[in-house]
Amino acid sequence: MLFNELEKKKVFFFNFLKCSSVTKQNMETRGVVLYVFLVVTVTVTVTTVNGDGDRILEQLDQNGKFFASWEIEFSTKIIIFELTVETIGYIGLGLSVHGGMNNADIMVAGVGPNGKPYIGDFHGIGNTIPRRDKQEDWVLLSGVENGTHTNVRIYRRLDTCDNEDVPITSDTMNMIWAYGVTDDLVYHSHTRGTHVVNLLDTVTIPTDTSTFKQWDIIVDTPMPTTSFSYWCTIHKSPRFLGINHIVGFKPFVKTKVAIEHTHHFVIYKCEAPDHNNEIFEPFVGDAGGECYGEKEMATRPTQYCKNILYDWGAGGKELFLPEHVGFPVGTRNTEYYMLEIHYNNPTRITNVQFLTGVSIIYTPKLRKYDAGMFTVGHTVLASLLLPPKSQDFKIVGHCSPECTTRGIPPEGVKIFNVLLHTHLAGLRKKKFFFVVVSKMQMVWICQNPKKF
Repeated sequence: MLFNELEKKKVFFFNFLKCSSVTKQNMETRGVVLYVFLVVTVTVTVTTVNGDGDRILEQLDQNGKFFASWEIEFSTKIIIFELTVETIGYIGLGLSVHGGMNNADIMVAGVGPNGKPYIGDFHGIGNTIPRRDKQEDWVLLSGVENGTHTNVRIYRRLDTCDNEDVPITSDTMNMIWAYGVTDDLVYHSHTRGTHVVNLLDTVTIPTDTSTFKQWDIIVDTPMPTTSFSYWCTIHKSPRFLGINHIVGFKPFVKTKVAIEHTHHFVIYKCEAPDHNNEIFEPFVGDAGGECYGEKEMATRPTQYCKNILYDWGAGGKELFLPEHVGFPVGTRNTEYYMLEIHYNNPTRITNVQFLTGVSIIYTPKLRKYDAGMFTVGHTVLASLLLPPKSQDFKIVGHCSPECTTRGIPPEGVKIFNVLLHTHLAGLRKKKFFFVVVSKMQMVWICQNPKKF
C-alpha cells in the first residue's frame, strides 16, 4: 500500500511525479453540463475525488519557489504531502477555511542546523507566531536539504478529531504557505501566500489544444475602488461559418493581484429582442461599466445578456469537456457575450490593474453530443433577507416540471460538472444539496460539507 511504502522514508528530492491518467465514463445519452447556482452554499467545484496513488502538483507562489504535491490514501484516510521550497530555513503549510492565519491548522517543518529534520503541529491565533497544538497530528516521513532547497514529506489524517485542526473534506479551502531564510520561527515578511484548492479534487491531465482554435474574452481594466463591484464588458465572437463546439475553458487569472481580487466571473450570451444583435456592437472593446448601476443599466444593453456560458470561482481550474461532448456556438455568424467580473477590494486600494478573463477552446469538428447549461437557485431580491441572529436559514430554489420538460429530453441527461456558489452569507451553512427525481427516488448530486 502507498502508506506502507512511504513509511520506508525513501526520499525523492525534486521528485515531481507524473500524474496517472483519469478514466472518463462514456455517455450514452445527450450530454448536458449542469451548473448549480445556489445562493446559500460555498464556492466549490464538485468532481470525482482522486484515487489512491494519484498525485496532484501545484505551484503555490508566483516565482516558482514553493511547490506542493499531495496524494490521498482513502483506505487509511490519510493525505501525504511533499513540499519542495527554495530555502534552507523552515517551511510552513496551513489549512484555512477563510484564508487567514486565525484558526488555521499549521505545520512547520524543515532540516535543522544539525542536519536532522524536524516538524511541529500548530494552530493560528491571528497574524502572529502560531501556537503549538496540544496534540501532534502532522507526521514527518522525511526531510532533506541541499545548498538552496528543502524537501519534506509529511502526512496527517483527513479528520484528526482535533479541535485545533481543520478537517480535510471535498470542500474548497485555502492552503496558506510561508517559509523563512533560517529555521527560527519568526515573521516571514513577504515569503508567504494563499492558494485556493480542493485537496480531494481529481488529478488534472494536461490537454493538448494544438489542434483546436482559441478565442479570448479578457479585460484589462483598472479595478474599481469600492469594496466590491460587478464590472461588465461586451465582447464579440470570432466569425463562425456554421456550428462549432466549445471543448474547454482556460481561466486567465494569473498574477497574485488578480487571484487576490477576482472573486468570480461569469460569461453570458447576449440575445437582443427580434434578434437585433447589432445593438451590442457599439460597446465592443470599450472599458465597460458597473453591471447593475442605474446609469449603466439605462445606457448599456446588459439586460439582454442572461444565458450563462461559463462561470469561474476562486480556486477554479481549467475545464475541458469529455472527448465526445461539445458546447454548441455559431448559430449566427457573429455572436456577442458579456463578461461580468466580481472584483473584491475590501481595503479599497487604488491604481490597481490586471488581466482577468478566459480563453475559450473550440473546434469546427462537431462531437457526438451537445452540452448545455442548467442553472438552479434563487433570484437575489430585496426580499431575500436573513432574519437577525439566525442560526440557520434555508433558501430553496425550485425548478418546475414546465422547466424540466422544456430543458431536459425524455431520454434524460448525463451530468459531468457541477458548480456551487455563494458569497459570505453562506459560509456557515452546514449543508445544501440539489436533488432530482428519477423513478420516484430522490438522487443526491452534490453537497458542500459542514463549514466552521
